[in-house]
Amino acid sequence: MLSALPSLLIALVLLPLSWMAGIGANDWRAIRVKSRRETAARVSYPTRCSRWQNRGQWLAVQPIGVRVLTEAMHPFGSTAFRAGTPLTFGPDGNTVLTGSPQSRWFLPRKEMVMSACQSPKRAGFSLLGLIVVIGIIALLIAILVPVVQKVREAAARTQTNNNLKQLSLGLHSCNDVFKRLPPAFDKFGQIQTYTVSVHVHLMPYIEQDNLYKQFAQGEGKGDAKAEVPSFLSPLDPSTTQKNQEGIQNFAANLRVFADKGFNTKYNENMKALAAVEPGTASIPRTFVDGTSNTISYVTKYGNCGEEGGSRYAAAVNTKYAAFFGQNAATMKAHPSDAKATFQLYPDAKQCLTTPLMGQSFGKYGINVGMFDGSVRLVSPDLSAETWNRAVQPNDKLELGKDWE
Repeated sequence: MLSALPSLLIALVLLPLSWMAGIGANDWRAIRVKSRRETAARVSYPTRCSRWQNRGQWLAVQPIGVRVLTEAMHPFGSTAFRAGTPLTFGPDGNTVLTGSPQSRWFLPRKEMVMSACQSPKRAGFSLLGLIVVIGIIALLIAILVPVVQKVREAAARTQTNNNLKQLSLGLHSCNDVFKRLPPAFDKFGQIQTYTVSVHVHLMPYIEQDNLYKQFAQGEGKGDAKAEVPSFLSPLDPSTTQKNQEGIQNFAANLRVFADKGFNTKYNENMKALAAVEPGTASIPRTFVDGTSNTISYVTKYGNCGEEGGSRYAAAVNTKYAAFFGQNAATMKAHPSDAKATFQLYPDAKQCLTTPLMGQSFGKYGINVGMFDGSVRLVSPDLSAETWNRAVQPNDKLELGKDWE
């Protein structure tokens, strides 16, 4: 349907344009010329040649048809009868005189085709026609702009969900190699002499091996300003603000990747976060509730407040930490309340850097990834109880009915 819209637009614009432009030099219309005796001929003529003289009298002229090809105008050439040329019918009504006594043309008593004018001028644009065209264009723009916007939003949501899925599947690949998941912020894998975030540890499994090697070989000081496509969402409304170096949009679950969160009750707040937050989670050992019932990542603003946001290489105890789940929720989603399940599409002033929590990119809800690799949209009406259960991997409680 959308692919046909440009063709429709062109057709609707050209139709009034062609009508408005008038009759051109080769655009002939058929008329019926009535003599005092009978219909003498069908004459092709441009718009301006609408009257013919017959012995000093005006003949009645009535448009009756459409363009007639010049090949059909024999025996009358395009110069035989011109605009304003007096027509004289012979006594039998079958002969037409053309101003010169030597020029006599036999006209049978049936319809013939001849050219009435030679080079009429093309009519210009009329004000009414111009207004019609502008109106049609404005109408089409009003129709197309929302459609294009919806298509772009749908594509952005798809890209966001694909990235969430890629991160969750990357965790499984990492777990297959090391028989455990990477920690929230600690040593792991090839990086054993310094601490980095779970996002950096995950890089080899999301096609960012070269960037990971910079961190591994640079003693944790890799290019923390580099853009990692898998960490970004085109839906993030904050990416048009401030600097975008090293930002990311998918916060990791502290209740899984940090032992401190794993050992906290599902409805209680975590203790104060430190610069190093080790984690020893593994699939399926520590997922008592199952991977399909535990959230892995949620969306988060890249830039938040005056100073803050989410950076994939930032430590857990900074205002740029790329995590969520620090505190247990006690209310449904809200734009600015720290006790909410997540921040519901907050503006720059409402966005919170502490406690660490997710932020939705629209009022429709928040996109989350699950540890089984699935992705879903969580409603802002989800209860705090169900949210807390979905965040905690080991509470041994079923998710509420509002999760379905």
